[in-house]
Amino acid sequence: MATGSAMLESHSALVEKRLFLVECIGHPSEGPGLSLTWEGWESDMRRVHHYGTRKVMRYRPSLYVHSGRVWYLVFEWILPWIRERFPDLYGELRIPLIRAIVWHHDDPELQPLGDIPLQYKLMMTKSELKGLKQKEVEAIEAMVRCYRHRNGKPRLVEGYPYRDVLFHAHRKDCMEAQLVSAADKLEAFSSGLHEALAGNGVFIEPVFNYCMHTFNSFPKKYPLIRKLFTCRKSLFSFPPCNLAGIFKDGSLPGGPHTRETITWDTKIPPYEIWKQLTVKHFGEELLLKEVESFLLQA
Repeated sequence: MATGSAMLESHSALVEKRLFLVECIGHPSEGPGLSLTWEGWESDMRRVHHYGTRKVMRYRPSLYVHSGRVWYLVFEWILPWIRERFPDLYGELRIPLIRAIVWHHDDPELQPLGDIPLQYKLMMTKSELKGLKQKEVEAIEAMVRCYRHRNGKPRLVEGYPYRDVLFHAHRKDCMEAQLVSAADKLEAFSSGLHEALAGNGVFIEPVFNYCMHTFNSFPKKYPLIRKLFTCRKSLFSFPPCNLAGIFKDGSLPGGPHTRETITWDTKIPPYEIWKQLTVKHFGEELLLKEVESFLLQA
């Protein structure tokens, strides 16, 4: 069995190889090529798949579907709760900026670097994270150049300079960006849980990392909206993900999802809301249809 240090070295090598290869051969999900034009934004987002470094993912969403799910989590679940529980904070939020960040926070993933999952970032050294941050900044600047008006003027989104929107999402330096980032992680967690409950063991460790590490760090990671996570009966307080219990009692078979299994209650609030919103806005087929994606081989 590999030692912990050996596993870290192996994982680090995989990340470095991923970063090197995408620079050489381009985005692994781009197919015949992306337009990288403002007019072609939606088409590009529909063609590039999220979790591009995961070799096996039965229900892999496009960037467009992922961003849409974040949108509905924010506007149909999180913001109504904030408006009711924290009306003063809600009044301070710039809703147009939230709209802009939700739809465009993953635009830099259209660049060759693509999507580096949280699971990989947790395994990276400080030096590797610093290098990744720089590559992410380069991807942002590349997108800003792509989306400038033909006369060279900066693009505006919901009244905000496009570059500012991307850097808010990257730096998480305002309440709106921190709120969207929290919702983004809830969406990623739910997508991963959907995979794990369909028998995809690759996602079990990431799901537990979200429960044990990521969600517990919200108050520190998002200080501008800290009270959302520390208040009594917070929307973001939910019991640990009991995957072992779910499989043990036979309530989920650990195989491809069916119309029956997606209706069963896992007792995991964000995932149940995520399923409901997906069915409401995209149709239940999105939870059932297995997709085939090209993935970079390690």
